[in-house]
Amino acid sequence: MSCEIPPLTSTDPAGPGWLSYCSLTGCVLLLITLILVTLISRRSVHILNNFAHRIEWEYDTWERSVTFDTLRSAGFDEEVTFLQSEVIGPFINRDIYAITGTKRVHGLLFHGDLANAIRFATAIWNEMRLQGESGEVTIFRKTKCTLDPSGEAETNYLDWLFKVGVENQPAIIYLNKVNTLLDGWSGYTISKHLHQSMEKVRFDGVLVIASVPHLEDKYNYTERAGFSNVLHIPKLLSLPERREVLAGCVSTWIRKPKPDILDVMANKTGVFLRGKFDIEEKIGNVCQFAYKNGVEEWKKKRGVTGDGLKIRMEEVNPSLQNWEDALATILKNDENQKIE
Repeated sequence: MSCEIPPLTSTDPAGPGWLSYCSLTGCVLLLITLILVTLISRRSVHILNNFAHRIEWEYDTWERSVTFDTLRSAGFDEEVTFLQSEVIGPFINRDIYAITGTKRVHGLLFHGDLANAIRFATAIWNEMRLQGESGEVTIFRKTKCTLDPSGEAETNYLDWLFKVGVENQPAIIYLNKVNTLLDGWSGYTISKHLHQSMEKVRFDGVLVIASVPHLEDKYNYTERAGFSNVLHIPKLLSLPERREVLAGCVSTWIRKPKPDILDVMANKTGVFLRGKFDIEEKIGNVCQFAYKNGVEEWKKKRGVTGDGLKIRMEEVNPSLQNWEDALATILKNDENQKIE
């Protein structure tokens, strides 16, 4: 008995014709499978994005009690005046301005203290309703999770946000940390696309609010992306909070400053409020300069020159004058930078 497989011939029902049919059928089935996998994958990414979106914002509180009065009581009077004039006013009067063509709703960009940025957006959301906006104001928010970081996926995502925003107006589109979209390799394309999208809804009941930690490339956000309204949100540390920051900065010192020195400096560092910088970092710089002054004073008292001698940390104890000189140095450096 032979185990040899007989050769295929043209007269064999399983011959070349049958193979061609099987190949064609296989290709069709493979194509259908690939299409189904693509559709399912895209659907899965959409579902996962929505899931990530819900998880990200689950513990963020957009409270009804947060209004412009809340911001004023926290010390943000200047910021509230700007928001009322440049954001709320044009939004609630958009139908009038659409006819006159004199004003329109511009995109709003926050930079600075992002923890307070959400409070600001919440206050705007509530003020729209309190100042005459009929119906509920819907919120659509960008998730920080980007499961598909390609330029096409992100522009499609923006298209979806604006589509549902228009369909559910009045609405707020809140792009938290929009720099995650605009600073990537496809940032230029996305910036232009975002600008065009905002132009299309300039007289609609859709307000686009975005936030970035630092406004390093202002042109990218104001001109290219189209955020005409830019507002810096300072980190307003209270007197006890500034004292707490000071205490944290000197926690590694062998000889800690006396409580009355920390009290005085907590009060004096209030000069940093409303600056367009990280106030905690500035207070840290004051601590460093104060300690440096204390070291120099220790060396001077002992007639030490240069840095060759061991400095006994337990003997370094910056005086109040050392602290005040340190603050004066920081302020002078800041002033010189402004002049330059």
